[in-house]
Amino acid sequence: MKHVLTLLVAVVLAAGTAARAEAAVQLGATGNLDAVAVLTDAYAEKNEKEDTLDLRSRLRATFSAEANQYIKGYWEFQVGEWCWGHPNGTDNPGPMDTNIQDFKTRLSWIEAKFPNTPLSMSAGLIQLTLPNAVGGNPLYDARTAGAALSADLGGGITLTGFYGRPAQNNGAATSNPNTNSADMFGLIVSVEKGTLKAEPYFTYAKVGHSSGVPLPWADGLSNDGKYTALTGAGLALTADFKPVVLKLDAIYARADNKTENAFDTKGYHIALAADYKAKFGTPGLIAWYSSGADKEGKGVLPVLGVDGGVVYTRMFTYGTASLGDEGFGSGTAVGSMGLGL
Repeated sequence: MKHVLTLLVAVVLAAGTAARAEAAVQLGATGNLDAVAVLTDAYAEKNEKEDTLDLRSRLRATFSAEANQYIKGYWEFQVGEWCWGHPNGTDNPGPMDTNIQDFKTRLSWIEAKFPNTPLSMSAGLIQLTLPNAVGGNPLYDARTAGAALSADLGGGITLTGFYGRPAQNNGAATSNPNTNSADMFGLIVSVEKGTLKAEPYFTYAKVGHSSGVPLPWADGLSNDGKYTALTGAGLALTADFKPVVLKLDAIYARADNKTENAFDTKGYHIALAADYKAKFGTPGLIAWYSSGADKEGKGVLPVLGVDGGVVYTRMFTYGTASLGDEGFGSGTAVGSMGLGL
């Protein structure tokens, strides 16, 4: 009986310890419920005018669980988007008495800090976004399975290296492993000194032509047993002179196809912004220029990010947070120029 009591006491103590450990985990949640209404006045065909009102909604929420000061986990899910009144059987339906079933996991990752070192790491399904100051990065801003390792070197200097695996197509019928997958590597240096923040970066990606990753600026490359090498470099710069804030994004990238006589391109993207932080709000100026195709079809910035990354204005560029209808341009602004107030 004594042994049984001892065992019961041990079990109770273990259960109490487990309960305290679980209670120590800090939970958090944030989210957005977005809605957009777009009225379009357009001519589908000559003399055939269409008036359409499109309304959409979407819920995104992120949950976090912090075990201690060294490890934290995140999970982001999405419900919708749903289009108001669209019948079942169509994309994103939302008719009367509907039950929304479009529930998905968008992101899921772990952040860890290594004790007694300047190192930290993120790994999982992450939002891999290259540095930007003005309003997003057109080169790469996408949900990607990958990992990032950062080192805080002190003095406002942080060094980050990352790896992403955008695609892997083991079913592709090819004897060349280079064409089945897409891999991405990058290095980011972040420097903060007083009012100035500068983030130069370099990235390299190898995209197999049968990996399933679209290369919209280069046609006719699918399943040829080859791959495309993309190299890019950029600088995101912010100078806060209170109340004036100046911003700059400068990007250069090139694509080299390993298919003989195939399409190669190189291009650049520059964006500038000046904001004034007033008591009533923040008015500002914005300008951008993104190189376009020349007579031979070259000169286009070879972007790889599938989500799009630029949101200079909601009317023209819509970026990753868009519901899809509030912009008539693109998510990358490639081949465009603009000036705004």
